[in-house]
Amino acid sequence: MQITQEKFKKLFDKLGMTPSASKLERILADLGVTIAKPLIINGVECTQPQREPLEPGEEYLIVDPTNDNMYSGELTWNNFPQERKWLERGLVYLNKEDAIKVATALLIPLKGTNNENS
Repeated sequence: MQITQEKFKKLFDKLGMTPSASKLERILADLGVTIAKPLIINGVECTQPQREPLEPGEEYLIVDPTNDNMYSGELTWNNFPQERKWLERGLVYLNKEDAIKVATALLIPLKGTNNENS
């Protein structure tokens, strides 16, 4: 389970407390809840990648800006060393919309502008 920073602030407002991320994070961590921090890639807010290994047999995608679809085909998690490397590098996503958004954001600085080299 994750909570956005916006909901985090609303929670403190409802409790009538001054926001203290460290205190709330400790309390929530004990409950298995993490605070989802925004992932900004070249000015584009993206969903955080998968951070924990998946269950064997679970389907996932890899961000791949070299592919016409901007992601790999649907893959099945087997906990292979290469899969763990993709996970460590933040390339594993559970849906294609998120994978496409990340791949597109990664390419922004490479696209340049029409007058860039004139």
